[in-house]
Amino acid sequence: MMGTKAVSFVFVCLVPLRLFAWGSGHDQVNELAVEMLHGTVPTESAANIVKWSHTPDDFTPWDKLKHFQVPPDDLAVLKAHRMDSPYSVHSPRGQAVAFILLVNAFQVNDAQRIAFWSACLLHALADEAACNHDPLIHYATYAFTGGYRLKTGAGVGLDFSNVARTAEGKELVRRLAAAETWRPLPSDPDEALLAIMLSGLESNAYMTRRGSIIAASFAIGATQEQLAASKIALAELGVHGAARGRDVIRAGKELAEHGRIPKLTSQLEAAFAKRKAAEVAARPLSDDSLYADLLKTQAPDDQSAIGVLVEPSVTMNQAHFSFGSKLITAAAARSMHLAGVPFRLVDVRSLEKESALNPKVTPVLVVCAGPFHVGKPARDALAAYATAGGRFLWIGGEHGGLLGKLSESLSKGDPAVLPVSNHYGQDTPVAATARFRFLAEFKEALGEQSYRFVHNPNTKAGWQVPRCSYLLRPAASVTVLAEMHLPDKTLPVAGAWLGPAGKAKAIFIPEYLIAPYVLSDEDTIPDLSRPTLDKVGSRMLSAALATLRP
Repeated sequence: MMGTKAVSFVFVCLVPLRLFAWGSGHDQVNELAVEMLHGTVPTESAANIVKWSHTPDDFTPWDKLKHFQVPPDDLAVLKAHRMDSPYSVHSPRGQAVAFILLVNAFQVNDAQRIAFWSACLLHALADEAACNHDPLIHYATYAFTGGYRLKTGAGVGLDFSNVARTAEGKELVRRLAAAETWRPLPSDPDEALLAIMLSGLESNAYMTRRGSIIAASFAIGATQEQLAASKIALAELGVHGAARGRDVIRAGKELAEHGRIPKLTSQLEAAFAKRKAAEVAARPLSDDSLYADLLKTQAPDDQSAIGVLVEPSVTMNQAHFSFGSKLITAAAARSMHLAGVPFRLVDVRSLEKESALNPKVTPVLVVCAGPFHVGKPARDALAAYATAGGRFLWIGGEHGGLLGKLSESLSKGDPAVLPVSNHYGQDTPVAATARFRFLAEFKEALGEQSYRFVHNPNTKAGWQVPRCSYLLRPAASVTVLAEMHLPDKTLPVAGAWLGPAGKAKAIFIPEYLIAPYVLSDEDTIPDLSRPTLDKVGSRMLSAALATLRP
């Protein structure tokens, strides 16, 4: 066992930041893991475990990889489990299959195969705790700082390598690694596979509890205490990834030595789904540090307040709503609090098990829907809420047919006229030419001038891109609140459904109109750990809530 034995290692040079990963930090994580695995993997495997640390970010088919020739037996296993490329190792199923192949490699003591599957597993397991997969840090990395080039405080960095490359950081990592004792996996091969597949849930919570701590170092005027806490949090995430990878690789060797070869069966996958659902249902919302201050400042349950529909993080980019919705809804709630508007977080999981929301206590519900991947119980609860008189401020995304006449007037637009691309990492020419004008109640709040994308939301990387494919068609009882003006046409993009008394029952706003720092010319985020809507989004939110107020 490693126990509390001191760990020493040499850091490799930095390479450019890569998406879906620790960036160059994957090299440091794998190198640290190799040191923690002393005596577990063959000496000749060590260098390639580090060299191949970025393999799972590759979409190249397995049999076309240039740096490693996957053996035919391994290719057959991968094909049987429908694993097309190294990127598939990011999923729980992919991690399970990679573990099976690692056990097979240990059985025949093939140093190259041991290195390859160890590198893949270390990458995937570390990604579950990589800080750029936290909803706040992800938005900061790929939109606020990387895409929009907004100004912030200096910060300590957003990658494990940022802390691990300094002498002080190396010593911090050594101390943390020395305290990471071995956590053996179950000796039963089925239970070992389940533990690996479920481990991402624990790692995700470990990571999201630290997101705001890391972001706080980017606040203007961050204190020395905040900077120190951020360094520790960043180092903890890297060490966590290395340690959990070490545990899995050691378990693989032990199973091989005892001839216990795991198999991924449909029964095992069903058991995983059941246990995952139970763990997700029990996860505290406070594990997402993005919500921590809001849980303290929200209105009590018996006070009338604006509801804000939220969800916990789960793993990687899995979400009921858009990946960016966590930041947008948190920013909206924070803006409400600053404006003196009572708000209350509504956990989407509560809609799966409780009676419908009470419109008397929650007269308006803010929903940032994205793809709106919610189950029938939640949809039914939202429909019952609307029937009982509840009103929606719907930021879309999909609308689920829940907005009455407004849903009937929404239709998918031609991709050629949409300002935000539905394809990952791609821009659209409309983004440069589109101008937005606000009408009716929104005009009173935002003026007659046209707005443009000051910061292009079509970032080159990131899951947070604020997409919306819908346009409005003319309809009775639907009022247009915003139009997109193109050189050759004008298209309604936001609107309100008015009831018989002329009071709004639902408002639909495209996510790209209210996403922070897209339409606003503000160039600085004072406190990255507690983002709010920008001045344009705040006015839009205020106007929408005033229009919806019973």
